[in-house]
Amino acid sequence: ANQSSQTEIKKLEMSLHDVTKKIAEREESLANLQEKLHEAGEQSRRQEEETKEMMRQAEEEKKKLQDELDRTRTAEAEKCQQLEEERNELSRVRSSLTETTRQSEGVQGEKDRLEEEVKKTKTMLEDGKKALEELERWKTEVTLKILQLQDKQSAWLLVLDPSLEAKMMSGANSEHSDKTTTLVGLAKKIADALENDEVQAHDILQVMDMMSKLADKAKDEEEKRSETIDELKEELGKLRQRLDEETAAGEEQ
Repeated sequence: ANQSSQTEIKKLEMSLHDVTKKIAEREESLANLQEKLHEAGEQSRRQEEETKEMMRQAEEEKKKLQDELDRTRTAEAEKCQQLEEERNELSRVRSSLTETTRQSEGVQGEKDRLEEEVKKTKTMLEDGKKALEELERWKTEVTLKILQLQDKQSAWLLVLDPSLEAKMMSGANSEHSDKTTTLVGLAKKIADALENDEVQAHDILQVMDMMSKLADKAKDEEEKRSETIDELKEELGKLRQRLDEETAAGEEQ
């Protein structure tokens, strides 16, 4: 019985040893599990912190992108407004340039008209000068003819009529009507008188007086034409200056 009890005790001791060993193994396994759980908790905490940091960075990046988008929209709106203003300015400049071109064409037409008028006036002045030279030539020829006739006839006429000298002097100082109104008629009268040898002192003096009046009239017309040309040149200069100014203004625009 004693031996049987000892055997039973050994079995119990062995069973207790096995149980103790299993408990130790389980405690070790539990410790491992607790360590792994702790590591998992740390890892989870780190992941949570990393997630929070990533979310914070994402929010900052989102804010930056939103700010950049707002700035871009504002810049685009300002650019569109500026383009609209430039388009309006371009339209205004185009209209102004069209008006300037129209005015320039009008000024150019006026300039051409005045230049043509100046050419005509110059031609008239040249014709007047030629007529004046022709008058002076006729006056000189008539004067020479008078002297020749006086030298040839005065002695004979004075013998026949001693009072003729006084009549000639009186005729030289008297007023005579202008019977010949054109240079052609005047030249014909002088030519006929010289050809028929019917020239008298009274007629010669009358012709000389008419020639002088025509010469004075031609000189007056020449002076008036010269004044007209000067006025036209001055007006043409003003128009040319105005045209240059408007052209320069159009080029600047």
